[in-house]
Amino acid sequence: MTYQPLLVVTAVMKNEAENLEKLIASTEGVFDHWVVVDTGSTDGTQEKLKYLLGDELTLVQDDWDDDFARVRNLSLQAAEKLGAQWCFVLDGDDLLEGAPAFKRAIAQIPEEVHFCGIEVIAPRHDGGAERFVQPRLFRASEKIRYEYPVHAYPDLGRWWANGAEKRILQLPDCRVRHEGYKDKAHLQKNWERTVRILREKMPEVPGETRPQSKHRLYYEGRSLMCLQRWEEAHEVVAKLVDLHGPGDGGTYLSMLAKVEYHGKGDILEAVHLYAQSLEINPGNLDNWYALLRVVSQGLYQIGAGHLQLENPPPSSQLPHLPQTLRALTDAHLFSTTVEEMGLIEAKVAELFPQAG
Repeated sequence: MTYQPLLVVTAVMKNEAENLEKLIASTEGVFDHWVVVDTGSTDGTQEKLKYLLGDELTLVQDDWDDDFARVRNLSLQAAEKLGAQWCFVLDGDDLLEGAPAFKRAIAQIPEEVHFCGIEVIAPRHDGGAERFVQPRLFRASEKIRYEYPVHAYPDLGRWWANGAEKRILQLPDCRVRHEGYKDKAHLQKNWERTVRILREKMPEVPGETRPQSKHRLYYEGRSLMCLQRWEEAHEVVAKLVDLHGPGDGGTYLSMLAKVEYHGKGDILEAVHLYAQSLEINPGNLDNWYALLRVVSQGLYQIGAGHLQLENPPPSSQLPHLPQTLRALTDAHLFSTTVEEMGLIEAKVAELFPQAG
């Protein structure tokens, strides 16, 4: 009888030997098989995979050509040929947390669900962390494929046709910890590579408004911001907003606010843009943090007479700055001094007398 794996890990790796023991141990008892596409490891990754996984490994060797989607799709295709029912995507610098809960969740997925998301936490080199939900579990029979050469994303458009709401069933009580953001030098190389690949493989088409344009401009702009190449970032992000609007939850507006502030030193324009993004999504805590930081610095300059606020920012959110800042401070989520609080409250009261 031919062995038919139920749940298969698909991964793309290069020089991940030092991470493999922790990665594979974190998945113990969950997966039937691994498909790994190795793109040219020189540190013994292939040998270690064979030692740790034995017959539970299908190893595909491939040459790296700056296209993440292509190699991810190679791993998915290989898993489908093995007879996988579900494919789960992991990276070499990932860890699966909550493996037993993950396994229980698989058995409870409704038949009509074709893909699931999982929370990803990515600790940063500065002590912070990014959190997001990514679709990583795919029903093999659906032959889901990735698109775009960098920050490849699965093409799920056929389930979201005709304006259907983009909901992803999230696996409960488990998550992936991505360790790749801890090394600042490594991150710098990744951002530079992202900019290069996007410019080479997805060249700009003036006025293009298709999803390819949105993807390219967003990730190019984000990488340029991380590299602090503010002038280039401003040009790219301004195009993103011009062609694609404010973004989900005002994301693109908040990006533009950041490059206006850091790149041009335009505090007032940054405040306007953050305010507009909070009109769209007033519950975005990250944007509140950013707005409060800009305001707390900008109001010093306004109070000292260095800046003139000709037109108040068009937002009903701004009058709530003092109480929001106090709440965040009380919750130890945002640090302010008594002097800062006094200045902010006085200046907001002056600028927004309608707030009472």
